[in-house]
Amino acid sequence: MHRFLLWSDGFLLFLMSCMIPWQEAQAVQQLALFAFSGGTGKGCGAGFACPLRYNFEALQSKGGLGQIAQALEAQGAQVTIHAYASDFTEHHSPDSGRMEKGFENALHDLDAILASSPQPPRLVVLGSSQGVYWAMLLVLAHPELRFDYLIESDGGCRGFRLFLEYFQELQASQGNPQDHAYLNGYLERAGIEHYCYIDPKESVTSTTPSSADLIPDNVHYNLELHTPTLAFPSGPPAGPSLNLPEDYATNIRLGDGSTRDIFTHVTYRITHDQMLNANGPDTLWLVRQIEKLGLP
Repeated sequence: MHRFLLWSDGFLLFLMSCMIPWQEAQAVQQLALFAFSGGTGKGCGAGFACPLRYNFEALQSKGGLGQIAQALEAQGAQVTIHAYASDFTEHHSPDSGRMEKGFENALHDLDAILASSPQPPRLVVLGSSQGVYWAMLLVLAHPELRFDYLIESDGGCRGFRLFLEYFQELQASQGNPQDHAYLNGYLERAGIEHYCYIDPKESVTSTTPSSADLIPDNVHYNLELHTPTLAFPSGPPAGPSLNLPEDYATNIRLGDGSTRDIFTHVTYRITHDQMLNANGPDTLWLVRQIEKLGLP
């Protein structure tokens, strides 16, 4: 009898030791991090009003996106990064010299992830400058899904609108307006009459919320970064450099107008273009917020 008890106790301990790694493996959750770069195309000579096809994905090389992914992994998730350029369709960027994935690819990628996952994965969406508006479009396209975080880095509605206007004129002059018409058609189908500022006559410095400042309830946490209007002492030979912030309005909930689970931070001492660099003050603030809030 004693031998049986000793054997059964030993066998039980053996089974428990086998189950611990299995339970730990089961606890690891899949998390898809979708990231949209801003207006990176410069080669056309028109600054941030270059056609969308010049844009390329730039967030992965800046380093901050990787640190954000590491912060999410520290919360017990296995993170996969999906990164896109600021455009509706896949395109060849003359600036990067490579094929760049756009918003339409993000829609297809998310559908593929949902179809192949036995359990719904965790979802985090991040946008930089114009990319904030693509990020919000992804959230609006799937009201049935829950997004743990929507991270907005100085959302550039001004640039987004100018892109569309410039792109429309350029494509029309070249007799090839279908891409812009396709994007407009998507916005209409999504029920968005004026996608950036709700009143298109609003000043670019208005504190009136734009569409990306109205956070729907399928987003749990919203982390928002702004930069101030500042003149920096070091700049080009012509004089000090001036930072032009893109987002002036504080985010609110689309349903009740509250700031529930919305956290806004103004990042000083860096410019709009320097945001989401590795170890930048804005990136470190995002990492600290994720460490504090965790995964809902």
